[in-house]
Amino acid sequence: MLSLIYPGNLTRLKAMMPAVLATEEFLYITPEQRHRIIWRIDGGFGSDVNLQWLIERDYHVVAKGFSWKRAKAWAGRVTNWIELHPGRRWIAWVPDQLDLGRPTHIVAVRWLTSTGQIRHALYITTLLDLSLLDIAKVYDDRGGAENEIGSDKAGLKITHRRSQRMLSQEALVLLADLAHNLLAWFHQDVLVGTPFAGYGPKRIVDQLLYIPGELVFDDETLVEVRLQRSHFLAGPVLDCLVRLWEGDETWSSGPTNGVE
Repeated sequence: MLSLIYPGNLTRLKAMMPAVLATEEFLYITPEQRHRIIWRIDGGFGSDVNLQWLIERDYHVVAKGFSWKRAKAWAGRVTNWIELHPGRRWIAWVPDQLDLGRPTHIVAVRWLTSTGQIRHALYITTLLDLSLLDIAKVYDDRGGAENEIGSDKAGLKITHRRSQRMLSQEALVLLADLAHNLLAWFHQDVLVGTPFAGYGPKRIVDQLLYIPGELVFDDETLVEVRLQRSHFLAGPVLDCLVRLWEGDETWSSGPTNGVE
């Protein structure tokens, strides 16, 4: 996971390019690899300048356009709408094109808000082989990442931790990334195949990691985990920990567990 922090007065439009460059460095992306990478971009980043910059760097894009005024105007010239969600959302090809340095397909999207108002957006992509429905699906799949970010905010209480100093806030972001990775490892290696397999970060932190108990160390080596017997999840969590340690050769002769 890569997280970046910027000054509060820096808009998302201006943050995108340095974020892409940082991602290239973080993932060791070479120029030869870029044409196999798709950037899925929300409307806050989807200006013509940003999209053209990505395309010039040989990336593919699936993006929502930044300008809602253009979306409304272009959608107004569409007559052949396809209903994506009955009575709530419609999509259609638009006859207009943008000059972004490479051919694109542009999809108009119209939806009904919870208050009954109609909104419009444009989906812009360089993936010319995708159908109308496929473009909408690829863009909508960003929801998985957004759900994960939302789970982190709730589970790690990120919204409750703020600092007025830039360096301190960067340290908090790094600690949050570390906690995210540890929870992801814990879920994959310990909880999969158990009654807790469906738990997200919030339930893991609030329920599984909140059981009263103590850790026993010999020098710097963890040798025993003790959980409070009266807690209703102590037994099942203990079973998970035994499963973890018995399956890890580096710990097989180390920690023992107990419920007290």
